[in-house]
Amino acid sequence: MKRILLIQTGGTIGSTTIDKNINVRDQVIPLSEVYLKGGGRNVVFDLHTPFHILSENLEPRHWQQLINFIQSQALDLYDGILLTHGSDTLPYTAALLAYHFRGISIPLILVCANKPIDTPHSNGMINFSKAVDFICDTPLPGVFVTYQNHDGKISVHLGSRLMASDWYYDDFNSFGDGVVYRSDIGLNLSLAESLKDFPKRKEFTPAPCFKGIDILALRTHPGLRYANLHCEEPPTAFLHILYHSATANTTEGTPLSLMHFIKKHPTVPHFLLSFKHSDQALYDSSHRLIEAGGIPLQNICPEAALAKLYYCAATEPNHLKERATQCLYFEVLPPHF
Repeated sequence: MKRILLIQTGGTIGSTTIDKNINVRDQVIPLSEVYLKGGGRNVVFDLHTPFHILSENLEPRHWQQLINFIQSQALDLYDGILLTHGSDTLPYTAALLAYHFRGISIPLILVCANKPIDTPHSNGMINFSKAVDFICDTPLPGVFVTYQNHDGKISVHLGSRLMASDWYYDDFNSFGDGVVYRSDIGLNLSLAESLKDFPKRKEFTPAPCFKGIDILALRTHPGLRYANLHCEEPPTAFLHILYHSATANTTEGTPLSLMHFIKKHPTVPHFLLSFKHSDQALYDSSHRLIEAGGIPLQNICPEAALAKLYYCAATEPNHLKERATQCLYFEVLPPHF
């Protein structure tokens, strides 16, 4: 019989609706009981709740708490780990855990819901059930997310490539080729083989401490006045989310220039997202941003990039610039032409 470590942290999948107010309550919904009573597979769950929050209230300190808890468990006793989480910050946590637990020998699957499970059209228990099936039938090592989009198709996403949910359908998609399994296509054999071949680790480093780390992410847009951004205390790093062609305003003599903003804060690393291939021909503004001191990040989605900067700043603060540009766990896609 399969044994699964079930970690519930709240989120929509752990919420109920009272008077049109969706929130986590004092009493934790035992999702394992709901699953088993609904005719689920005959598996054993060990249920734990290290914290119980709506995921929009998640902070980096919760990542540290999660990692500490997971590493305190006897993972050799389990066939997989199932972690329920809110959808708003799910991609950040999935990427952060993928970086730390790269080389894990069992599936660690994050599960969320578009609506509370007591609400019509909720996909919460469908996502939960697929995670159990994946652990039992396709025990690939790695960190994943299971989710059913509004078209009914269920995907298993690689944790380090999950992008934010869209605002209309609440669908999740992967950056590039990040779907490990989809219900209408089956297993992505190429990616599955890469996951199997990734070196396994018997032990993991202690949970990183995120105290004092401050990553400020800024998405460029027309009219953004960088000159209005005054940092009384400089952040650990800036993450500049550029236009799709890796460009931003670099006009001389304007408060809208990102180039001038980078030059004004030379002691803080400025990471630039996202370049397709920084060694090929670039727009003039891209060259100007790099010449001003910007550090290109290539072929990575914003959620994975932000989590990566937090993780690298906490684990290798003296090598942040170098480590952040390297691939930790399949989050960086190869250039395409």
